[in-house]
Amino acid sequence: MQIRNGTEANTIQWSPDGVSFDLKAIVDIPPHAGGPFIPDVENDDGDGRGILWGICFSMERVNRKGVRSSLLRFDCNLSRDVERPGLKLPKDYEPEHYQAFPLAESDRKELSDWESQRMDH
Repeated sequence: MQIRNGTEANTIQWSPDGVSFDLKAIVDIPPHAGGPFIPDVENDDGDGRGILWGICFSMERVNRKGVRSSLLRFDCNLSRDVERPGLKLPKDYEPEHYQAFPLAESDRKELSDWESQRMDH
């Protein structure tokens, strides 16, 4: 669960029972309706490997009468297998800044390698 307002604003929390939540991460700009890609979601071994990316929803007002809806990719460093230190640096950007740049080539290669390894196992 992500929290956008109040004393726990800009946090991601987890609860194994859906009732008692623990703080797991503090984020600069939490995604709206974030849906993480969890490659091992159906493994029942209790050893989740974490997430590196997902998609989220965005609504941008185009004019007084309309909005433009988009699905956006978000990237994160919440994996037990891949370290992406560039995503842990403090940032103070507006959301539009994050949406203006494609994924770095080094991250593309790293993710591709990681996904290939996961598919081989």
